[in-house]
Amino acid sequence: MYHRRLLVPTLALAAFALNAEEATVAPAPAPAPVPAPATTPTTNDQGSSTPLVISATRLTSAPQDQPYAFYQHGRNELDHQTGRTAVEALNNTPGVFVQKTAGNQSSPYIRGLTGEQTLLLFDGVRLSNAMFRPGANQYSALIPDSSIGGIDVILGSSSTVTGSDGLTGAIDFCLAEAGRGLEQAVSPWVSGRAGTADGYRGAAGVDGRVGDVAYSIDGGYAYYHDLVGGKDAEDHLFNGKNDDEIPNSGFREYHFGGRVAYLGLANNRFELATGMTEQSDAPRADGYQQNNGSAAAISRYYDPQTFSYVHARHIYGGAGAVPRVQTTAYWHLQQEEQFREDINNLRYRRRQYQDEISTLGLDLQLTSFIKQHELTYGGTIYQDRSSNDFQRIRTQVNNDLNPDNAVQDQSSASNPGSTTVPDGSVYNGTGVFLQDFWRITDQWDLLAGIRYSRYDWDFDVTADRAGYAAIGNTTIDEGVDAWTGNLRLGFSPVSPVYTFAGVSQGFRAPNLSNLAGIQDRGSSTIQIQGNPELDAEKSLTYELGGRWTEKRDTVALTAFYTTIKDLIQVEYTDGDGDGVITAPNGAPDDSARVVNSEQARLWGLEFSFDYGLPIAAWLPSGARLSLFQVTNWVNGKVDTYNPATASVDEFKISKANRLFGQAGVRMDLQQGWWGLVRTRWSTAYNDPSPGDGLDIRHTVWQTPGEDPGAMPGYAVLDLKVGWVIPGGKYWVDLGVENLLNRSYREPGSGIDGSGLNLIASAGARF
Repeated sequence: MYHRRLLVPTLALAAFALNAEEATVAPAPAPAPVPAPATTPTTNDQGSSTPLVISATRLTSAPQDQPYAFYQHGRNELDHQTGRTAVEALNNTPGVFVQKTAGNQSSPYIRGLTGEQTLLLFDGVRLSNAMFRPGANQYSALIPDSSIGGIDVILGSSSTVTGSDGLTGAIDFCLAEAGRGLEQAVSPWVSGRAGTADGYRGAAGVDGRVGDVAYSIDGGYAYYHDLVGGKDAEDHLFNGKNDDEIPNSGFREYHFGGRVAYLGLANNRFELATGMTEQSDAPRADGYQQNNGSAAAISRYYDPQTFSYVHARHIYGGAGAVPRVQTTAYWHLQQEEQFREDINNLRYRRRQYQDEISTLGLDLQLTSFIKQHELTYGGTIYQDRSSNDFQRIRTQVNNDLNPDNAVQDQSSASNPGSTTVPDGSVYNGTGVFLQDFWRITDQWDLLAGIRYSRYDWDFDVTADRAGYAAIGNTTIDEGVDAWTGNLRLGFSPVSPVYTFAGVSQGFRAPNLSNLAGIQDRGSSTIQIQGNPELDAEKSLTYELGGRWTEKRDTVALTAFYTTIKDLIQVEYTDGDGDGVITAPNGAPDDSARVVNSEQARLWGLEFSFDYGLPIAAWLPSGARLSLFQVTNWVNGKVDTYNPATASVDEFKISKANRLFGQAGVRMDLQQGWWGLVRTRWSTAYNDPSPGDGLDIRHTVWQTPGEDPGAMPGYAVLDLKVGWVIPGGKYWVDLGVENLLNRSYREPGSGIDGSGLNLIASAGARF
């Protein structure tokens, strides 16, 4: 089956911009050549004076000068944030909240969507692969933390320049540049964090430059013990515990990375980056009896789970018609071994899944400057290949629950349809794009872009795969393509203020997990079936926003409205009419299948500021007293065709109906001392989707008197103080997170947030 979807390209507008004459406006400056790294790294540690390209927008302008809702988190900020992992530091960023299915499974929601429907980038290339599962996923937590230089969050569709996925935004985990902008030959560093409620992590590395070679080597280890929840955590457990420790919520991790850059050829920069992360003994907490109340649930865990990568990049930054060319070749390898033990049909059963997906890709980006136009163009090509294995080991007679009596009775050879996705699947992606950023005047600019994308897949399925009984043994070789466009207008009435309005199209091709995957929903016995007849998702986002930026003071406000056609969702069918979506004892009546909905809508607001109060005369010399806050409001609905009634029913989109954020006050002193008081908060989640009411992760926190799946709001209080020696070579933080020891849980999470947590973190560069 071949699908073709022509959306609404902006080619005519781009062509108009290319031919426009504005002789009265000074031409945009040409990019500088690629020199040696500067001595002072920029915000995201890209320590070269080469025009910094924002990968998710492909633009060289500073983020505050781009017509996007754009938020950067530098390494310094990440070191001082809350949470075990770097991705958890994004929680309550404008437009983002982080759901935690398990201790290691932190998944960002961007404007109400997560997982496969948001785009994750790793140093400018795709981290999202064709095996990303429906709903939340844990893969962003596998980025090597000590190698990260910063994280960019871009709200709104980025499909025009990044391709499939990213219906509501993208997150780019940027590697720290080789050498981190330092000039000395050897500069070692160490850092660490310890928390009474969650465990500890440590990292070390060395950066430097020797002649024309800049380098960085870093690595880290983390031991996160079982999380200690708030004072009422035991109320949401089922094992009769009388303390607040949450069983099966810890894991171990080690990671390492290295980067090298050669700068000896004028106007050229050659980079090589490689690394790996491994997480071991990483349980999915809601897969255990203690956390879901099911006597049949024994364990569900990953051991190990790894991510490996190699990135090779060449940047040319000279003169001529194409003064900047960036070419990136990359290889990613995602491997995981998942084990599930339970009691099924009065027998002990263990299922073992070994999944691997490798990605090989090439990304090319060129930039030209013609008068007031910054033209960006290029393309991406990549291929995902999967390797999947399955074994089932169980006892052979009823009422035998002894694991020692279990024998293997199924495998990939006898039951090939039981693998996570079909073994040997191939998924290809290609795309070309053209983007013009036209600086019309000193106050007005126009961004217009167009992209053509093509995705195809090839895999073999057998009749024993869930959802394929009627299709039988066959080869699926199909594809989808699309044109997408982007048009954004920026206006700066005065220099500190920048406003923008935009309309952008998003696109997401169904991936392998959608088409032929086998997934369990939460901890239930229902199995989500793949669907080879899926159409691609298409979104259209309207945005209106503005920001004021004056040194450290910032104020930003964005409103958005997104429509999504053919949103891919799970459709639950209560075939036996008992009001519960389960499939006990293999009953075929109830089902869950991935389908295209009629249409979905998402809308909301993001409002944030960090404002230094104008009371300098009352403060010590050089001090700054500031107020900061982030308020996020998002709402979402989806129309789904009901074949039983031949009508269209409207439902809430799961987790996309929230009001949440953070607020606080901070004092910075000239001597390097700082302190803050902050609250992280969320109103009640009272607009759940039908699937939320079936999810143990929600029902253990059920709000009395509300719809099934509703969860209470929360507010937690944090206190932190820190000291940074002038020059930043040494720093130390002390703090108390969740001072009042409240119990709370983010919607969709399989574990609570940490309770009272005494933390200490420090770092030093020698």
